[in-house]
Amino acid sequence: MGDDTFDLPLRVLVPDGVEGLIMGAGRSISATNPSLLRVMVHTMAVGEAAGHAAALSATTGSPLRELNPADILNGKKSR
Repeated sequence: MGDDTFDLPLRVLVPDGVEGLIMGAGRSISATNPSLLRVMVHTMAVGEAAGHAAALSATTGSPLRELNPADILNGKKSR
């Protein structure tokens, strides 16, 4: 089996023109192959990452758009 992983940039979860809102489901993302983002395990992973991003934003006071994605990943790995 090959490595079938893919990354989603944080910006796909943060809507334009709205501060402090993060979309925590893959169903809200426009993609070439949207079925990948509607599988429950992927939706759960996107929601988990959105939760970590929201918590990091709240604790640091940084806007969602200014978060470092590596910090979000580090938070997920440390739990």
